[in-house]
Amino acid sequence: MKRILFSLWIPWICLLGVCAVVGTAYGDVGSIELSGGVLAPYDVSGGDTSVGWQIAYAAGVTDHVEIGAMFMRTGNFEAENDITNGEVEISTLMLQTRWLFNPESTTRGFVDLAGGMMDLDPKGKATTSSRSGGAARFGVGVDQALTPHLSLRFSTGYTTGIGRTSEIDILDVSVSLVFGVRLLE
Repeated sequence: MKRILFSLWIPWICLLGVCAVVGTAYGDVGSIELSGGVLAPYDVSGGDTSVGWQIAYAAGVTDHVEIGAMFMRTGNFEAENDITNGEVEISTLMLQTRWLFNPESTTRGFVDLAGGMMDLDPKGKATTSSRSGGAARFGVGVDQALTPHLSLRFSTGYTTGIGRTSEIDILDVSVSLVFGVRLLE
């Protein structure tokens, strides 16, 4: 039976959503955005590359600060560790804070920090079905507005496992579409 990925994180994501809605409703300015796109991760320890995807939700609580959540899933990496000697798929679910530069511009840069959970799912012969642990991420990027409510996001980041997933270090480059709604203008 397949277990539900990160089922313990569902209440925390719901709480984050409530906080974001309250923050945007009572803040000076707010925005809600949903982004998703292609991810090109690189496994630093194994020197392997893959293709994956990501989806994120963010709410702007001030002109320069957004809070949200991000789910990222890689394709298969070749891994040699204590749970597998073959391919492994990596998933992360993280709470994220993003600091924006030039928030009113059509081109705006950002820096983000995130923390959460990482899940390793080995494919093929493995000693255990999966392993979960902590994760932390630092990223930078730029959003280019295409319309008032649609932009293209280019970003890069470094994600590292913590604890039971400490053997994982990933550099990623991604391109995403961002659907956003600016509130309280």
